[in-house]
Amino acid sequence: MEAMENPFANLNIPGSVPMPPEPMDTSDIPTPAPTPAQLLEEKARKWKQLQSKRYAEKRKFGVVDAQKEEMPPEHVRKIIRDHGDMTSRKFRHDKRVYLGALKYMPHAVLKLLENMPMPWEQIRDVKVLYHITGAITFVNETPRVIEPVYLAQWGTMWIMMRREKRDRRHFKTVENLPDDDEMEEFELPEEVAPIFEEASLGMPVKVRVSYQKLLKVFVLNALKHRPPKPQKRRYLFRSFKSTKFFQTTTLDWVEAGLQPVKTLTTKERKKSRFGNAFHLCREILRLTKLVVDAHVQYRYVDFSFGSCLKS
Repeated sequence: MEAMENPFANLNIPGSVPMPPEPMDTSDIPTPAPTPAQLLEEKARKWKQLQSKRYAEKRKFGVVDAQKEEMPPEHVRKIIRDHGDMTSRKFRHDKRVYLGALKYMPHAVLKLLENMPMPWEQIRDVKVLYHITGAITFVNETPRVIEPVYLAQWGTMWIMMRREKRDRRHFKTVENLPDDDEMEEFELPEEVAPIFEEASLGMPVKVRVSYQKLLKVFVLNALKHRPPKPQKRRYLFRSFKSTKFFQTTTLDWVEAGLQPVKTLTTKERKKSRFGNAFHLCREILRLTKLVVDAHVQYRYVDFSFGSCLKS
């Protein structure tokens, strides 16, 4: 049955409250599309909000942490020039900082070699993070490449290097690179076994006792070993950059690799021999020095060749 209409619905009785009209169904009405101006305004609002969070003054425990600006390259150059080889008594209190920086030297070498200029690059400027005393300098970049382009570049360079090796028109083999350090004989053991084999009966008593002590220490360490606990991931360079002891700038890769260090005398070198790690780091640093010297000599030869052409 159809619903009967109320005959008194349209009557306006004095003193009575009129009934509100029935709400309209707006579900079928399409929502108007935003205009390009509205889209641009919304995008600008989100961008402004993001940048305000990124570059605004940060507060830590109520203290405003100002943003650290990038320093000009002349700042680190003056630090290195003033400190020299650390022989001046003026900087004798900074030697402890230099010793503490040795712990991070392998990582600094890794970042330097990781960002080495490619053969098709004449020069490469890199972001560096340096200590305010000049104790250590890190290349604060992670190289990223497009794999197909990178492979194509190396393929082209491989062909060019084969032609150069055949013709020898532009470069010659560098035989003697400048080296101001003496060679030390150091050989790694062929096999490093955790458990030492039983010494033969022909060995002296002190050798057998030494083997037994080493085996005892290994067994105790194996019994007391526990799986490492998961730790919160920390970023080394971010931690350094947030302190007042490190600044950032942009340098040429060769200049970053030529940050001077104190050359040890024979007496100092003998006193500082404290194990295989020291000798391994010396070999790595010597290899790094040869690589940087090769780049320096390439720059010098290229500059001399260009000067001859201009003259």
